[in-house]
Amino acid sequence: MIWIISGTKKARDCAAQLYERGYSLIATTTTDHGKKLLEESLSIHSFSDMKKSQFIVHNEILDQKAMSKMCEKNFVNLILDFSHPFSVEVSKNAIDISEKLNIPYVRYERESSICNSAQLFENYHEIVSYLNEKDGNILLAIGSNNIHEFSSIHKERLFVRVVPFVKSLETCKEAGILTQNIIAMQFPFSVEFNEVLCKELNIKYMVTKDSGQEGGVEEKIKAAANTGVEVLMLKRPSIEYPEVYNSMDIVLERVEELLHG
Repeated sequence: MIWIISGTKKARDCAAQLYERGYSLIATTTTDHGKKLLEESLSIHSFSDMKKSQFIVHNEILDQKAMSKMCEKNFVNLILDFSHPFSVEVSKNAIDISEKLNIPYVRYERESSICNSAQLFENYHEIVSYLNEKDGNILLAIGSNNIHEFSSIHKERLFVRVVPFVKSLETCKEAGILTQNIIAMQFPFSVEFNEVLCKELNIKYMVTKDSGQEGGVEEKIKAAANTGVEVLMLKRPSIEYPEVYNSMDIVLERVEELLHG
């Protein structure tokens, strides 16, 4: 059984390809929406025949103990980590489990989006300190999990873009974000849309993360450059992956090599 740590489109694409090849899979995601997307990723494919292989999806937050138990229960023999670049704890736990249970671990990592036009920061505290010394409206394009980090900034200045889920909206409310300053929309966003948003809201600073092309960072940076918006980018956390690739094809090749020699 291959364990795919999901949460991204690449994970869903990989799952579909491996299932087509006859591999049994167990995929984990943290939301009902993520589970639905995984299941849909299989339903849109026309498989060559009825598969005897299994495809199991778990949608819950697992700590290291639960992860380990799941691996042993399902006889996991390979871990494929497709988690978000900022899901540090998930990746570290998976690496620890791979070492303890002697299970091969392979990481798919999005290529970085760092560019010269963005100011880089090590953490949100640095970004908040910088913004507190400036004037002008701010667009937080970082998701909802860390919005509370910006609580010291005047709420009239803060505009946040989050996915239109109840949990995201509740997080915004808890962080004190003004209702009229919440943009609840589903990714992806074009350069043109980002430009219009920046102009209409009179944005001076855009806060984003180095999430890679799949995270829409390129479109954000281009839009910011075209509208004179300053980009403040959170750097990726540094993790020593035992085996990491930026290519889906190479990951699939490694699956064959590791499971079939």
